[in-house]
Amino acid sequence: MTRADLLEIFEGDGGISTPLLRAYVYKDCPYIKVRVEFSPVGRPERDADGRVAMVEDKRDIIKSISKPYLEYPIND
Repeated sequence: MTRADLLEIFEGDGGISTPLLRAYVYKDCPYIKVRVEFSPVGRPERDADGRVAMVEDKRDIIKSISKPYLEYPIND
């Protein structure tokens, strides 16, 4: 699956995240969450200084996804 597929049923949660590791909430119930790790498509995971690239792309591929868990929504 890709980030675009995930965004059909989940949306980004608040809090600290990176483009390659982010929490998402289920659109129909904001208490149901998953943590998702992505593999970038068309760009390197890290820049020349070794930092995680700060670009999200809807083509990014899901590398791993956690089991769903319950948590109060985070509002930034």
